[in-house]
Amino acid sequence: MSTASLTPVSVWQSLARSTAGASPGDGAGVQFTPLGAHGLLVLRARDEVRDALAAGLRSVCELDLPDKLQSVARGEYCLRWISPDEWWLSLPFDAADSTLAKLRDAIDASVALVDLSSGYEFMRLEGSKAREVLMKSVPYPVDAAHLPPGKVVSTMLSKSQLCLRALDDDAFELIVRRSFADYVWHWLVDAAGEYGWQTT
Repeated sequence: MSTASLTPVSVWQSLARSTAGASPGDGAGVQFTPLGAHGLLVLRARDEVRDALAAGLRSVCELDLPDKLQSVARGEYCLRWISPDEWWLSLPFDAADSTLAKLRDAIDASVALVDLSSGYEFMRLEGSKAREVLMKSVPYPVDAAHLPPGKVVSTMLSKSQLCLRALDDDAFELIVRRSFADYVWHWLVDAAGEYGWQTT
């Protein structure tokens, strides 16, 4: 069976297609762009083996461990700081298995590497009113001073856990558990209603 046949269907892409006719079109203050299936590897390492993890990532992905609350990217590969001993690596879905195997071979230390590729949904939220939508939805302060481009925070969006990364002044990446994707979608559409929204 081919890898492509196992690629999960994106909940957010399906919802975007089903609600496209309801979008207000030109002048929308918020734009939702579901990003489809992604690979997602969760990496965990204690302080004493962090150098081994860093060396393995540099060798396999050409990425360095990011600073606290930051992210680093190269092409379609992005590494996010989640906590002092945890990082999330997103990458093309079809590359997840091979990259995981290469990392396991490259890291000669007790490091936890877990593939959660089918368990999460990715979305780009952008527009002149994107921050206002987030201000309605998350407890973390999302003004430009607290959430500048490149910063990553783990927070809540209503009742769902959220990994939030600022991409630009008015653009953000949202990662949520697949089981909460429908709930988060409808929450965001409601929060964006007063500004106008569209999907791509």
